[in-house]
Amino acid sequence: MYRYSIYGLTVSSELECPLLLSAKEQVDITIRFGAIPSCCISADTHKGANFIGNGKLLLDIQEIAKYLISDGNAVLIEPYPNAKEEMIRLFLLGSALGILLHQRDILPLHGCGIVYNDKAILFLGETGIGKSTLAETFRRKGYKLLTDDVSALCFSNDASVKVFPAYPKINLMEETAKNFNIPIEGLPEAHPQKRKYSIPVGESFCPDPKPLSRIYILHQTDQKSIRLEVPQKIAAIPFLTHNTYRKQVIEKMGLLQRHIDQCAHLADNYPVRLLSRPDDLSRLPELADCLESDFL
Repeated sequence: MYRYSIYGLTVSSELECPLLLSAKEQVDITIRFGAIPSCCISADTHKGANFIGNGKLLLDIQEIAKYLISDGNAVLIEPYPNAKEEMIRLFLLGSALGILLHQRDILPLHGCGIVYNDKAILFLGETGIGKSTLAETFRRKGYKLLTDDVSALCFSNDASVKVFPAYPKINLMEETAKNFNIPIEGLPEAHPQKRKYSIPVGESFCPDPKPLSRIYILHQTDQKSIRLEVPQKIAAIPFLTHNTYRKQVIEKMGLLQRHIDQCAHLADNYPVRLLSRPDDLSRLPELADCLESDFL
């Protein structure tokens, strides 16, 4: 069994995940290969996420694998015939662990995180909006990368919120990598079907959880100007719920009210900004300057 660290949790896994940091702490999550019990599959089961009950959810990714996610501490993987290992790993580290975080009362937001002044700043938004591109821009300015694609938020009893680190890589599209003059030859593919590559970030990765500072929600616009808006607190809640990772499973697992409460807590206690920007990689330095002027 391999042992890794991700989102502040220690994982014991039969599936090798070379991008993750190794760990020796007590195990929080066990990942194994095996047959999904027949009691978890019925005639009503369909592809996608199926809530089984008793703390279990079945995630069925056609032609890749079935993942039985249980009680926030175990994932059982049954691959489809001829499934590629990199694709099994892709959905394990993405959707399956995202669902497991929900089971553990940890809020996964669809976004990247950097560290400024020893606190976490998050960039949220739809797939392809430029979250990782923006995070890479700040990394090149000397900021530490905390997480890419999924930001795991843990709510403490004292009402404070911490963001936990993912692993030392950032996923960039081929065009974006070329814009940063990053050679892609020999790099692992983050998503083979999208020509997206995992870029190692080495010492510019922050391996420690950080208190949340503020949240930016990205939007693309046809306008040429970069615009930063401050929504009313109550208006920020739908933006946060919409940008929750794997939000489709929340109601199925009976966690809807908790989810709304978590997002309301963020809107009430942390600055949330709406960032509208043109789809133009040449404007990245200007965009970074605009953001820096807001959180400096």
